[in-house]
Amino acid sequence: MVLPWLALPLGGLFLLPAVLAKDPVPFALRLLALYGGLAGALGLLYALHLEWRRTEERGRRWTRFLEALARLSPRVTQTLSPEGVLLGVLEAAQELLPQAVGLELRARGSLVGERAPHLLPVPLNGDAAYLHLRTPPEEPVPPGFLALLGERLRQVLRQAEWGAMAYTDPLTGLFNRRGLEVELPKLLALSRRYLAPVSVVMLDIDRFKAVNDTYGHPVGDEVLRRLGRILKESVRKEDLAVRYGGEEFLLVLFGAEREAAKEVVERIRERFRNERVAPIPYPLTLSAGIAGGEVPEGRERDPRRVDPQGRLRPPPGQGDGAGPGDPGLSTPLWLSPERGPRGRATSWASSWPSWPRGSSAPRSCGRRPCPRPSGKGRAPPGPSGPRGRKAA
Repeated sequence: MVLPWLALPLGGLFLLPAVLAKDPVPFALRLLALYGGLAGALGLLYALHLEWRRTEERGRRWTRFLEALARLSPRVTQTLSPEGVLLGVLEAAQELLPQAVGLELRARGSLVGERAPHLLPVPLNGDAAYLHLRTPPEEPVPPGFLALLGERLRQVLRQAEWGAMAYTDPLTGLFNRRGLEVELPKLLALSRRYLAPVSVVMLDIDRFKAVNDTYGHPVGDEVLRRLGRILKESVRKEDLAVRYGGEEFLLVLFGAEREAAKEVVERIRERFRNERVAPIPYPLTLSAGIAGGEVPEGRERDPRRVDPQGRLRPPPGQGDGAGPGDPGLSTPLWLSPERGPRGRATSWASSWPSWPRGSSAPRSCGRRPCPRPSGKGRAPPGPSGPRGRKAA
């Protein structure tokens, strides 16, 4: 402390009036008393200055602490995991307690940082949360610090849980459509900033309806869970893995050209083929399509825009039967091991097959048959009749 070190100068400051009051006072004693008084005054000012500096530093640390807690807002934590929340709260606590090295939530079995011999309990509505300190606090813990830390931790954990429920598919643990809408603009902005290509993969489980109809929905749910686990283990943290709907899954691969995306898909299909889900007796297979492989030019060229409905078109002979070409991206690649045109298995191709001369690509009319044109005009090409036959 500063005050014991200033005991002698402060004593001189108080003795100065008593010494000067005597008459006569030797000159040397007057100088000594004057020196002691001045030293005491300067020491007192220095002590006040140090105290002011410490108060100012505590204020700055409190400001940084509160700003760090404020950054854990709902907008930022919508997709944070509980571990990410704990890490953010620990970094905020280190602004006031630099010796804090870990934060543990024993009720959830979560720990970020490292364990230490000194613990500070954090109130959290009955849950046991502890700050791990490398050394004991040099000063008393600021009043209200632990209560404020615990309350903010409780709020952000609840917000993260709500975000997970809103943006995550509960069956597979992947993003859902809403999560894709939130995360995709961030990934596209990152791609344009670093000029990194983006590839989009659509995956579809073959014969999934037959699995549900034959073996029941619990078996179908297990198939979906197995594929979700494979997808999570096959992508990086920069990528997006989405359950797009039903048995359809979407991957957005950051920094991957089409050939790299093809390798990723081949690994996924191989792992999924080796999965055995009782009582299904046959291997599980996937149909897959790839689009993109380039730097997106803007939000209007969303990588998912391979048809007007915002999904990858199925290959010829499957689904709606879309035609070739796309205004936003290069032609997608398709692979289906189980079905294809004329019942043959298809393979990776760099373009759609060319259609016979004199015919046009089949139109996509959803689940309904395409209507015949009314009035004068040509009938759709195909087995219904020769080209040029008048419509009825």
